[in-house]
Amino acid sequence: MKDKTKLIIVICALGCCGIAYFRLMPYLTAENIQKVISPFGIFAPVMYVLAFSVLPIFIIPASIMDMAGGLLFGLIKGSILAIVGSMINYTICFWAARKFLRSSVQNIVDEKLSDDWKRRLEHADGKEGMLILVVSRLMPLIPTTIISYAFGLSTMSYGKFMLGSIVGLIPNLMAFTNLGEKALVFGTPEFWVAVALLAALIVVGGILVKKYLGKGK
Repeated sequence: MKDKTKLIIVICALGCCGIAYFRLMPYLTAENIQKVISPFGIFAPVMYVLAFSVLPIFIIPASIMDMAGGLLFGLIKGSILAIVGSMINYTICFWAARKFLRSSVQNIVDEKLSDDWKRRLEHADGKEGMLILVVSRLMPLIPTTIISYAFGLSTMSYGKFMLGSIVGLIPNLMAFTNLGEKALVFGTPEFWVAVALLAALIVVGGILVKKYLGKGK
């Protein structure tokens, strides 16, 4: 399939997803995801992992899926399932960028990343690349899909990409999953501790981004 045809397909898909996003986003909350998945009973974990594998690519922020995991399965089981779903999601985006839709994904990344970031990613297989990946995954406010696309376009190996993603992901993911679980006891001290932990992660992540990923570093 020619790159031009691929680009047309991607543009059409993104257009459909954009329409779906604005129409469905008000309903795409952790609580509503819980209501959709919980009726599957013993198959609910499988459905949750499948949803996590695909939906963040197009519509739902990964943080919402993390919180839904906490509501559905609690902190420990929810975190494990969210990690599995995240790894599948990252793999799809990584190989889409590296092998199947490289030129199309390149256009998306070029619009989202600065020239400084793109310069760094040219040498992403080294120590600096791993640091960028870990800190990016740690910071909750950086879109996970763009990170996966960007490193799929880089020289970093898939093994290093997955290792760095897991290291940076776990604190981020567990903070949101914990908040989802504690939403069941909204207003209690446990809930506010979960909120404080997430706020602390955002602050620490912001400091690390500024220190290690700031322009010109």
